[in-house]
Amino acid sequence: MIEKLCDENKDAVIEALGKCPHRNLYILADLLKYGFDGEEYEFYCSRDFDDGSINWVLMKNYSTAQLVVFKDEEVSSIPNHLNGTSIIFCDDTSLSSIRKYINIVKTKEGRVSLLPKDHHIAVPDSPNAVISDEFMEISNLICSDAEMGQVNVPEQLSKSMERRYAQSFGRSFVIKADGKIICHVASYAESESYVVLGGVITHPDYRGKGYATSIVKTACRYFQEEGKDLYLFWYEKEASAIYHKTGFFDVNKWCKVFIS
Repeated sequence: MIEKLCDENKDAVIEALGKCPHRNLYILADLLKYGFDGEEYEFYCSRDFDDGSINWVLMKNYSTAQLVVFKDEEVSSIPNHLNGTSIIFCDDTSLSSIRKYINIVKTKEGRVSLLPKDHHIAVPDSPNAVISDEFMEISNLICSDAEMGQVNVPEQLSKSMERRYAQSFGRSFVIKADGKIICHVASYAESESYVVLGGVITHPDYRGKGYATSIVKTACRYFQEEGKDLYLFWYEKEASAIYHKTGFFDVNKWCKVFIS
């Protein structure tokens, strides 16, 4: 049976998600932080009629959706809840379950990587990286990237980052030069045990100088001191080199699925 998340099924959903956080990092973190009735989100799940176990969970946010499939039950109904959605984020197992039920325009494959909280980061971090609340300037930098601009709108992203910052759910690290922000990374989701890093970008005029590596290390060390594991998603081999150098290792295949 397919349901919107509510008090009756929330505990079962959180239990299922918590058994494999690397498959549903944003769904779990957002659900734990905001509950199932946040103004920016819609949550749906399918439960087994006999034992109440969770078949799949879907979280919609504006024109994107996060999906995790545990069992291939009622997956043919997932497209009914994707109105207005242009991009689905999910692991390769979940994509295999729904592939024949959606109209895929293209798929970009990547990885989920993990840096454990007790992994020592040997390379010095950046003394110039600071936590910033200049969200509109940050959002414009992020959305200037062709890939990131497909997922985000500057005004919406700025509003979301401001809200998350105010609720201690997202912190942005920046490096400035020549009076402007030239490099950025942020915690896009936080829980008591882990952080999801995202929004890693360097202004085109300042690339190739080690800023991204430096700021990622700064953010990782900061959150490790809070006792948290770190996760991130990557799709480009050039980006993976930065993360692997820092100590991240791949734990799951990840997909950005464009649909029509």
